[in-house]
Amino acid sequence: MNESISIFLHGILIGLLASIPLGPIGVLCIQRTINKRFISGFSSGLGAAAADTVFAMIALLFYAIVLSYIEKYIQFIKVIGGILIIIIGLRLFYTKGVTDIRRNRLSKSAIVKDFFSIFGLTISNPAYIMVFFGWFTAFGIGNYDFTIFTHILMIIGVLLGSSCWWFLLTFSVNLLRKKFTVRHIYYINRIAGIIISVLGLAAILTTFI
Repeated sequence: MNESISIFLHGILIGLLASIPLGPIGVLCIQRTINKRFISGFSSGLGAAAADTVFAMIALLFYAIVLSYIEKYIQFIKVIGGILIIIIGLRLFYTKGVTDIRRNRLSKSAIVKDFFSIFGLTISNPAYIMVFFGWFTAFGIGNYDFTIFTHILMIIGVLLGSSCWWFLLTFSVNLLRKKFTVRHIYYINRIAGIIISVLGLAAILTTFI
């Protein structure tokens, strides 16, 4: 039971961390929240969360299949995963949010359309599967004894963690919508980039400690 709880909590953390980077999708969700209302931005975020969950399912399946073949290289793979996370953090740190937010002005649309438009945009970038693979490796998910039940717990955790992030982000933006500027995105990207890079570095260091 304790292991199941740990897997579930790891899923929440991975879903949260994978969603934090404010790339074009994040900027679109913020823009919809500012231009329209909270429900529009949040439903858009849920579209991204749903796509991320699909990516996590694929990454976890791939991880489980190849794990038995790569156990003797697991330390090396953890280092690669950590490097991948650092790259994500550095790219986020140097993201130019001002350019992105000006490029993505949107007209009004229904809540369902907001959801599926962001889902479609996110799912069209399958390379993000490797981001989840990197997080699974960095957190040592292979050390757990996975069953169908714990796989489901992990995926539910990822969905919950990702959804929580989009709720917190769009809710906060909605509260500050009259004061929110593109410069806030710049600072959020910088802070999140540093945090993610530090986590990647920590994953590498724990491989040798």
